[in-house]
Amino acid sequence: MGLSKISFAFVCLIGLALLQSTSAQDSPQDYLNAHNAARAQVGVAPLTWDPNLAAYAQS
Repeated sequence: MGLSKISFAFVCLIGLALLQSTSAQDSPQDYLNAHNAARAQVGVAPLTWDPNLAAYAQS
């Protein structure tokens, strides 16, 4: 009985960890936001995402 409770708790923790990873900030806009915030602090113009350049780089 005790082992099944521990197993259930472990499965729940793994499930919560997986749910947390789904809200990761790794879209192109997330990266741009971080870079542009730093660029704004030093007075540099913001960057924009270029899907053509991204496709070229991916290939």
